[in-house]
Amino acid sequence: MPPPPASDTAWEALPLPALLLDVRGVVQRVNQATRALLPAFVEGSSWPAGLDAAPATLLRMRLAAQRDFVLELQLRSAGTPAWFELSARWLPDAQRFSCVLRDCTVERLAEREARAETQRFALLADSVPALIAYYEAGRLTCAYANKQYARAFGFEPESIIGRTFAEVIGAEAAAEIQPRVDRLLSHHETASYERQTAGADGAPRWIEVTLVPHLDGGQLVGAFVLISDITHHRRIEAALRESEDRLSKFMDASLEGIVFHRDGVVTDVNGALVDLLGYRPEQLIGRHVLEFVAPEHRARAQAVMSSASDQRYDLAVVAADGQRIAIESIGRTFTRRGEKLRMAIVRDIRDRLQAQQRIEFLAHHDPLTGLPNRAHFMGQLAARLSAGTAAYAALLFIDLDHFKRINDSLGHLAGDQALQAVAQRIVQSVRPIDLVGRFGGDEFLVLLADVADRRVAQELVQRLTQAVEAPLSVQGQQIATSPSIGVAMMPADGRLPAELIKNADAAMYAAKARGRGTCCFFEPGMAVQAQTVLALDDQIGAALQRGEFSLLLQPRVPLGGSSLQVQALPRWQHPERGWLAPQQFVDATHERRLTQPLVRWALHEAIKAQRGWAATGVPPEVVLDLSGLPLPLPALARLAAQVCRESPPGGALSLDVGASALVGDEPALRAALAELAQLGIAVAIDDLGRGAMALAQLRALPVRGVNLGHDFVAALPADGAAATIAAALVRMAQGLRLEVTAKGVESLAQRRWLADVGCGRVQGPGVAPPMPAPAFAQWLREQSA
Repeated sequence: MPPPPASDTAWEALPLPALLLDVRGVVQRVNQATRALLPAFVEGSSWPAGLDAAPATLLRMRLAAQRDFVLELQLRSAGTPAWFELSARWLPDAQRFSCVLRDCTVERLAEREARAETQRFALLADSVPALIAYYEAGRLTCAYANKQYARAFGFEPESIIGRTFAEVIGAEAAAEIQPRVDRLLSHHETASYERQTAGADGAPRWIEVTLVPHLDGGQLVGAFVLISDITHHRRIEAALRESEDRLSKFMDASLEGIVFHRDGVVTDVNGALVDLLGYRPEQLIGRHVLEFVAPEHRARAQAVMSSASDQRYDLAVVAADGQRIAIESIGRTFTRRGEKLRMAIVRDIRDRLQAQQRIEFLAHHDPLTGLPNRAHFMGQLAARLSAGTAAYAALLFIDLDHFKRINDSLGHLAGDQALQAVAQRIVQSVRPIDLVGRFGGDEFLVLLADVADRRVAQELVQRLTQAVEAPLSVQGQQIATSPSIGVAMMPADGRLPAELIKNADAAMYAAKARGRGTCCFFEPGMAVQAQTVLALDDQIGAALQRGEFSLLLQPRVPLGGSSLQVQALPRWQHPERGWLAPQQFVDATHERRLTQPLVRWALHEAIKAQRGWAATGVPPEVVLDLSGLPLPLPALARLAAQVCRESPPGGALSLDVGASALVGDEPALRAALAELAQLGIAVAIDDLGRGAMALAQLRALPVRGVNLGHDFVAALPADGAAATIAAALVRMAQGLRLEVTAKGVESLAQRRWLADVGCGRVQGPGVAPPMPAPAFAQWLREQSA
């Protein structure tokens, strides 16, 4: 076979893929390089088969034009996409194109990656919360800016390109920052500075600008500009400064001590703490807080500080003069100016503790005489009897004869002074081992311990009687009192407290029947008390039939947003003695059969009054005063249920009961209160702190409210001790969600003070006196006029 022509050998040896195409795109000839790169390109194959529509159309147009052209095409090489540059020269004589292919895949992929990288950078630059730009060295013209930067100066990313920084930020701003630009140009150092500008809304804004040099081979080719809006940080800093200023002013104005310390070392104090401890500020700052804490409280204080817990607790501190001061500490750990500090509020609680002690004392003692009250005396008596420490004893029941005359003639203040003097004389006339208590009103109980012989008891009683009968000086007048005393011997007359008191009470009535001012020992056949009770029962029954009982009405006005109440006060219009309160005709009598008819009548009358008001509009709530009718609460609940079945209430109804009604088994009391609540009747406790009820019962019994009696209100607001106790009682009641009513209010100053401490309602002569129903109706009309 002859060798191929030289031209064919050269054709096949071409290092680039070469091929011949006719005007229709039919391959006329390919060389070896083409066959190796694109196996599908063989003689007779047709282009643009395999191309996408757009490049195929463009190729046909170029072929049909029969002119030289260069065209980039995307083909598949070895199964993967590849880009080739097709260079075609038209051969007129041969009527075909001589073409070569150059693989430009690497270039195109690099360009694609560069475009993607540029897009990613632009996306990132447009997304970060900062203004970014790049200025070329020389004329300092902008070569790039993100959207935030361009739009911040009124441009778009495209329109800002090519502008100098003076054209972008303005001549005035450019002149202001020119020194920093010059430093960057001359020293190739990063420059940072802050500027205050005006926002779009005219409000001041703060920006932080950073100029970063771009060096290439040590030569400055440009600079990056980074701008951050730090307005928020500046405002936070300003707010922190204002907060610290407010804190400083608060510390100076606070009446409570405030101390800041770091790891226990005092860093700051206020004036109130300085005044409390008696140290100068420089004597406190720099010392450890535990130096001022009483030794027995230091372990607790250290434990609280170490745990960094937010809690309040009581402790004692030692003042500069060595005085121990009871305080309440309220701690809080926080960060201030990047430092972890602890703040403590130091509250002087000496007044509060004294008030609590006073309240605790009042819970067990009579506030007038300081003697154990009925409940406390009963508890001590039961304890002595149950412990066997009083195998033999004598119980005295003492009632002052005609004591009401002192109140009527000289007033209740004089009566109170007389009771205080009598109580003191009784205590002074008995032995230290004996027990004295006030049973209520003008009644006292005395337990003579270790007395088995009546003659010994008689001697002690005679000494007590002589002490009580000695004239008393009250308000400049000499008055005389005499006691009627009943004595029950233990164990002969009883072994239980209730039994002994009952028998001593019966003996006391026997003494009164014998002419008063005498002493009588209990005898099993004694019936004097029963006869007295029956006689009083007959009188009350006859008075009820004759219509001598009425309800006087006294308004309770609200001090806040509460509604008006009216208290219904049972009164006996005695033909000879005039208007009598229950305490004046039921004194010393606790038999249920005497009080039940009165309570039944009072309930019916209160409901009757309600129904009369309901016809005229919205009636005020009726509060029936049963404090002077000592009916035990369970019996009262049963009686109220009967009355409500007979005559259902016509509106809101509540009852004021004395502490004597709440003495007994707690479950039974709760059941009675629940029964009254089902009837729509609420219960409030009258004369809080005076009677036999322990204050702890307030938490256990679901009563609606409490009343502050005349003893607490009369001295307000001038008497500081009375004010402290009354305020403490109001706060305690508020803490238990109980309504508070103050009775016996006489002056506007008392009303204002009671309103300030949170008392809900007031009642008394300073508001309106008790009045018959027609007068009260007129009072209501005048209030609404």
